[in-house]
Amino acid sequence: MQVYVPGYCSFPAQSQVTVQSCVTPATETTAVEATVFTTETTFNQTIGDSANDSFNGSTVTEGNAAPGQDTCWFSGSAGPRYTGVTGGSWTVAGGQVVGQPNHWGFDYVGWTQTAVDYYRVQDPAHGIALPCGFTGYQSLTKSCPSGTVTYTPSVGNKLTAQIEQTAVVNCRYDMNNSACQTITY
Repeated sequence: MQVYVPGYCSFPAQSQVTVQSCVTPATETTAVEATVFTTETTFNQTIGDSANDSFNGSTVTEGNAAPGQDTCWFSGSAGPRYTGVTGGSWTVAGGQVVGQPNHWGFDYVGWTQTAVDYYRVQDPAHGIALPCGFTGYQSLTKSCPSGTVTYTPSVGNKLTAQIEQTAVVNCRYDMNNSACQTITY
């Protein structure tokens, strides 16, 4: 209710709005979650900081920090050359990781089974020695009410997948550590 008093202006009370600062994750931990599609690895990540802030409900978006490299591809390859991460967004502690606080989702790293079979035969026939593989540089940003913050190193997190004669080796190197999985195939 507003009251008019001659000589004074009356305005409704203003509520104070507190804008939470955009907390940047300072740590990331990567762990192998599972083998998928025979030759790919699912990695699970946890983000955190020294204040034990909750990042649950935040959105993490993937992008390229630098161009990717592909040592398996050759001119005339049946598939496209790997040029970098494809991007995507995940909700921290949502989707596939419900109930895992500060986990932002799964990263799938590796060649498809079809690509592994193809390059094992075709690379040597085209003068490319095994092992061969790809390297991608993943930037990660966290959305906040005030914008976004990129929390990966300037070179990004490194994702690698190597095709060997009898195995594939998939790795994810984050800002603090790394995890690799060797799959006999």
